[in-house]
Amino acid sequence: MLWLRTTLRKSQQEAVASSTMTATSDHFFIAYAVYLQASMGQMALLTGLPQLFGAAAQLFSVWFASHFVRKRFISMFAFLQALVVLAMAVGAIVSPSRPVWVFISLCVAYQVCLNLIQPHWRAWMGSVVPERRRGTFLLRVHA
Repeated sequence: MLWLRTTLRKSQQEAVASSTMTATSDHFFIAYAVYLQASMGQMALLTGLPQLFGAAAQLFSVWFASHFVRKRFISMFAFLQALVVLAMAVGAIVSPSRPVWVFISLCVAYQVCLNLIQPHWRAWMGSVVPERRRGTFLLRVHA
């Protein structure tokens, strides 16, 4: 029972960290593109391409993850996602020669990593959380 309690607490902490990352990154991508003086076409690509590739990645993730242990798969892509966020920060400081296109590419990579992880994270949490507590726990964590 101690193992379960510790695991659920860590899951809640991860949810807070994930929400913080979303609040400090996803919601400011468009604003940063405006700062980079992105054209209307680039803004459209920034809005659409990450979602398109992210959705495709989510479909692909079921097949792709069948070649990995779930925990390793999630950890690997969470680490890659963190590297993408770090690259965005470095790009903001270094200012590459084509900053908008680099930023759009990094946004696509960010969304792909996120959507590769999501189905497996939810399945993992579904297998860890006892069935009688699943609804209230997952609503509380992801609210």
